[in-house]
Amino acid sequence: GVVTAFRDGAVTLRSNRREEGYTFSNTEKGYQEIRPGDLVFHALDGFAGAVGVSDSRGNATPVYHVCEALTGDDLSYVALLLRYLGRSGFLATQAPNVRQRSVDFRNWSMFGRLPLKLPPADEQSRVANHIRQQSARFEALIAESERFIELSRERRAALITAAVTGQI
Repeated sequence: GVVTAFRDGAVTLRSNRREEGYTFSNTEKGYQEIRPGDLVFHALDGFAGAVGVSDSRGNATPVYHVCEALTGDDLSYVALLLRYLGRSGFLATQAPNVRQRSVDFRNWSMFGRLPLKLPPADEQSRVANHIRQQSARFEALIAESERFIELSRERRAALITAAVTGQI
């Protein structure tokens, strides 16, 4: 299957998310293997968050940089750092633009020159775990808020119906 780095930081098979709306190549020339645990950076959309650690095995176009940790670095931390650098606008200062709303890191020598200062691996893991825990907490709060909003809409509709029909 084809692996995609989504702008929300998920890197997974397209079939796990959605397959419609994508352009497929007539050939897989230049495609590369992506394995679970690989750091995947979309060279044109990484500035917008399309970077993360893959949860799937599959193939991807050459527009991705696929990395593995050789020195013990926590790739989930590196992915979070790269997402932050993209969203903060820093990556836009480091590479040319080739299309509207993009930053071009297709050239490995340009991507490889990014000035990343990484803390020790144990601190990387601690920070990445903390961010994961906080993100899960925020996602739960958002889901709960959405449930309350839906419940409020239902109660509002019921109240309006009761008032219109003379029940109250």
